[in-house]
Amino acid sequence: MILKDLITYKQANDDDLDTLFNIEKSLSDNPIYGAFTDQKEFEKYFIGHKMFLVVYQDKPIGYFAYKVIDKDISEISGFALLKGYQSKGIGTIMMNKILDDLKNIKRIKIFTSPENIPALILYLKNGFVIREWKENYFQGQPRVILYKSNFIKQ
Repeated sequence: MILKDLITYKQANDDDLDTLFNIEKSLSDNPIYGAFTDQKEFEKYFIGHKMFLVVYQDKPIGYFAYKVIDKDISEISGFALLKGYQSKGIGTIMMNKILDDLKNIKRIKIFTSPENIPALILYLKNGFVIREWKENYFQGQPRVILYKSNFIKQ
């Protein structure tokens, strides 16, 4: 069976917040990720965002979140995958799902640490372009801000 066929997505609701936060917190020892370590801050940050649990063989292994700002722009605001599932192509599968969900949005924004080389490679391979550098953007750390433009045929 193909890996992407083993991955499912569940739109998260309030019952999933503990699971989402536990995935996030498990990455807190990675300084270039900048994980939330306080659940209330995590939950507050994602108010108004669509969040999805990524499930592999009935086990939650990651999540992603995005917010549609208006009909023309969206921001991917969360993208996390448990350590044991990284570097296996699952991040690419997740990104394909996000981009499919947002295919009618003209401009998509995402940010990451300039030291997060695997994330930068993933984003660049999927058509994102580095457009900005912000000092002290998130938790006192710099962030690279990337954009992807979808040119919609009318």
